[in-house]
Amino acid sequence: MQVREIMSKEPVCVAPDTEVIEAAELMRRHGVGALPVCDERRLVGIVTDRDIVLRHVARGHRVQPVGSIMTPYPFAIGPDEPVERAKAIMLEHRVRRLPVTENGEIVGIISRADIARRARTARD
Repeated sequence: MQVREIMSKEPVCVAPDTEVIEAAELMRRHGVGALPVCDERRLVGIVTDRDIVLRHVARGHRVQPVGSIMTPYPFAIGPDEPVERAKAIMLEHRVRRLPVTENGEIVGIISRADIARRARTARD
C-alpha cells in the first residue's frame, strides 16, 4: 500500500509569518495537531500543538510568528512510498505525522492514526 492511499490530501498550511494564535485556531477548527509551514506550496517546516505549548505558551510569549517555533525542514515522504516506510520513519524519529511532498511541494500529510486506522480496517 502506498502513502497516497491513506494520507490526508490538501492539508491546511500556514506561512512562516502567521501568528501562533492564528495557527492554533486553524488546528482547533480543522481538528488537527500539526500544520505544515509552507512558502507558497513549498514545505519549509511543521508546527505542532506541542510546539505551541512548549515553545510559545510555556515561555510566556504573546505575539510570535510560527516560523520562530516551527521545526524547520521536517522529515517528509513521497506519496508513492510504501506505508511501511512512513511507519518506520515515524518510529525512528519519534514523530506522529509526516508531510507528504512531491517535487518539493506539499500534497498531503500522513499520521500514525491514519496508519493505525488502515491496519484496523484491514484486519476487519
